[in-house]
Amino acid sequence: MRCQDFVDFLIDYVDQELAAEVREEFEKHMNCCPPCVAYLRHYEISVRLGRSACASEHPLPEPPEQLVNAVLAAIRKRNES
Repeated sequence: MRCQDFVDFLIDYVDQELAAEVREEFEKHMNCCPPCVAYLRHYEISVRLGRSACASEHPLPEPPEQLVNAVLAAIRKRNES
């Protein structure tokens, strides 16, 4: 398995959805590629942070209407150019 293959299978690995033979190759690659192991660890941390942010008991406040309108106007202006 190449590093690019590792990245392609990363989500399925974390979600435990890889077929057994692919999972075996994935784990073999981890045994010989420290950069991919580091990438996986950072990915797992990002997923945990994202999930904990979404699980917050305090909902995010609505953005001010003026801000929403300014952002939409900027997007329209950019798309017109």
